[in-house]
Amino acid sequence: MIAVKLKKHGYKAGTYHAGLSAEVRQKNQEQFIRDRIHIIVATIAFGMGIDKPDVRLVIHHSLPKSIEGYYQETGRAGRDGLPARCVLLFSKADVFKHNYFIEQITDSVEKEQMQYNLNQSVAYGTLSTCRRKFLLGYFNEWLEGDNCGGCDCCVVPKPLMSVKQGAKKVSATMMVDTDEMVTGSYDTALFEVLRQLRKSEAARLRVPPYIIFGDKALREMALYKPQSDDSFLGINGVGNKKLAQFGVLFMSVIASFEKARLSL
Repeated sequence: MIAVKLKKHGYKAGTYHAGLSAEVRQKNQEQFIRDRIHIIVATIAFGMGIDKPDVRLVIHHSLPKSIEGYYQETGRAGRDGLPARCVLLFSKADVFKHNYFIEQITDSVEKEQMQYNLNQSVAYGTLSTCRRKFLLGYFNEWLEGDNCGGCDCCVVPKPLMSVKQGAKKVSATMMVDTDEMVTGSYDTALFEVLRQLRKSEAARLRVPPYIIFGDKALREMALYKPQSDDSFLGINGVGNKKLAQFGVLFMSVIASFEKARLSL
């Protein structure tokens, strides 16, 4: 249902769940990795073995069963070191549903552990103080001070839990792995041109786009606009092999883009 609604609004979205055949799941997974679709609406089984570094947003559409699971799943965002956002949506109905299933557990030790896990997830989702500090403390790590500068509780005056999204509420937002050097002033129009170039090269070579260059490299190209071998080698992730394989092509596109802009 979510994927259908996204498609109606013009988004390229796919699905991944047990109700699909293995062939369809594999196809949708490949399309996501190769940037042919931009959104996957999936169960938690998706992505366990996915090494896609440029995921910019992870949304949990219901309350996770445990902090451990939530932490692992949010870790799929921003692996390339660029800004990413993790959002948790849940309602009281989610808590009721989890409690219902916990009540069906007959083993007292397992039942107690599951209830503890759920209580911790609810505590995290309803925080009004630093979420990063809560997460680190849960895993016996510590954050100095009370403001991480990255979660919704620390960067806005009021928690986002007051913002309703239909029957759900935005209850937690975490930003991870920011890199100010390449997020503030790069040429966004040129970045999009380079993304399309990367996509076409990836299709030609039959590899995922991030194998060509990561988003961080493209943002640096859109910022510094290299026009020599030495300057291209200064881009994040570019070595002699990438220079020889893609340098002329990408620098020529950058030069053409700048020439067209100057002629306007």
